[in-house]
Amino acid sequence: MISDVLTQLEYRLSDAGQLHDRVWCAWHTQAERWDCLKLAQTPEQRYGIRREAHWLKVLRDAAYRGCVDYRGHYQLADCEVLITSRVNGLSLSECLRQSTEFHPEFRNKLYLILQQLHRLGICHGDIKPANIMLADDGPVLIDFASAAALDMPVADLPYRSFSPSYSLPALQRGGGTVDVLHDWYGYLVILSLVNNRTLLKPDWSDSDTVVTTVNSLLADGDGLTATAREDLAQHIQRLPEFT
Repeated sequence: MISDVLTQLEYRLSDAGQLHDRVWCAWHTQAERWDCLKLAQTPEQRYGIRREAHWLKVLRDAAYRGCVDYRGHYQLADCEVLITSRVNGLSLSECLRQSTEFHPEFRNKLYLILQQLHRLGICHGDIKPANIMLADDGPVLIDFASAAALDMPVADLPYRSFSPSYSLPALQRGGGTVDVLHDWYGYLVILSLVNNRTLLKPDWSDSDTVVTTVNSLLADGDGLTATAREDLAQHIQRLPEFT
């Protein structure tokens, strides 16, 4: 099927490569550029691609620079295809596997692109290492299939997806509304991996312990500005509301 898709959309077959299960990288012959193509066949996959296309277009129109560029969305006979720009860099998950030493600026740059996203009224919804690419000029968010408008009831989402290690208990149960803390908790888990190479696992049965444990991640010299640490500390105080 991928050969037919690439041919119809005018991509070169000879050096196309599969990046993930449903994601391919290929050279567009007319535009003369490398793109990423995400394919969808099942109803849930198609919903995710349409949702991702919607938010990437919104972010393009808002001149948001913290994500991949939207290049097109096509409904073909056997599948739907989302096309985005290719990021020249490794995913954060790959960098963690390689025990990469992260520049302190990485933490603050990731904080800033999430803050800017939230100011646009959007929650990414699935912040985890696999969804963050490390380009030369900083982190880039990918996979907006779980994105949603802030304050939307989680139960109203037709398909609800999350990554258990990076999501709050309330989100996993389908309770509450879409909240910036859904992203900030994923960010804090990443902070634990980057700083300590350990996965954050709070004891959700004890509110005080949760706050104390997560607050310990905000140390001087970690690359975060004082303003960022203060903002994150305020979010951490709300964690017990999402157990």
